[in-house]
Amino acid sequence: MASVVCAVIFISSLLAVFLRKNQISGQTAYIYSSGRLVRTIDLNIAPNESFDITSENGGSNTIEISNHNIRVTHASCPDGLCVKCGYARESGIPIVCLPNKLVIVLDDNKGGSVDAVTY
Repeated sequence: MASVVCAVIFISSLLAVFLRKNQISGQTAYIYSSGRLVRTIDLNIAPNESFDITSENGGSNTIEISNHNIRVTHASCPDGLCVKCGYARESGIPIVCLPNKLVIVLDDNKGGSVDAVTY
């Protein structure tokens, strides 16, 4: 009887791990310009595209969505640090362009929230 209980627990554990790995862990990108939310993108369903965001001061950033990832491919700012960041990979580590007041924040849809947006 104990071996049957152990087998059921073992199979249940394997099933739970298998189902958890096959769940799509979604990510949502929030794009802020000058402190205002200008676009929300569900990266699980977003098509591959590029678009420009222009800030209040006239600076612009080109944002690319490719294969469920997001990055800045061009910036009018002098240092281009936001371009050098590459694709946003983790929640809590934003892509920031200070001169153009652009912030891209990822949320992994696991119930967390963004504490603040800095620019």
